[in-house]
Amino acid sequence: MVSLEGRLNPRLVPEYLSNLQYTSPFRHRLAQLKVGERMNRADVLSDEEFLEHPSYKSFYKGVGIFQLEYRVFLEDGPIQAGISLTRSEGRPNFSAKELAALDVLMPHLARAFRLRFRIEHAYKQNDMITSLIDRLPGGVMVIDAKKKVEYSNAAALEMISAMDGLRLNGDGALVADRSAKESELKRAVEAVLADTNGATPGEVVVSIAARASSDTNCY
Repeated sequence: MVSLEGRLNPRLVPEYLSNLQYTSPFRHRLAQLKVGERMNRADVLSDEEFLEHPSYKSFYKGVGIFQLEYRVFLEDGPIQAGISLTRSEGRPNFSAKELAALDVLMPHLARAFRLRFRIEHAYKQNDMITSLIDRLPGGVMVIDAKKKVEYSNAAALEMISAMDGLRLNGDGALVADRSAKESELKRAVEAVLADTNGATPGEVVVSIAARASSDTNCY
């Protein structure tokens, strides 16, 4: 078994962007790589050439990089993801066994990053929808089967604060101030929960819009 050790040098990215973003001797080769392709420093510059290269003297030596292996494992639209393995001067280049271990790792990294991108996309969509709902002039609340409020937009929070027909009890559940309206609210919740398409009641939420007046409408 071959173990791959890694550590993040906090100086690396800012110093690279500051010094070599557009002048790196590997820039053009890296830009040509597709998914599954690799670049090794020795394929571009020999040890002797690299030791004398200005980029090594001004940057790579200072951050402890002499051996460099880079792989591209994912392309998602304009985003390209890759992994770099580096070693300092005096250590050998990466062996065939180590490169084989990297081959095994690549599909797992690709799946992990795809999942990360999907999660980020879902969060962005959720933030956008939440922002739109929060701008609605009417109050919107999402409650669970026990009428406990899971989400309230700004208008709904204002209505609850004004005690305008609806309030939250000590358990954080939505209740109506008048018994008739409480019965209406209960029936509305039960009606929605009854139409669950096989889901359990605990998996259902109910959206309630309230109008700021003496009468409160539930949907």
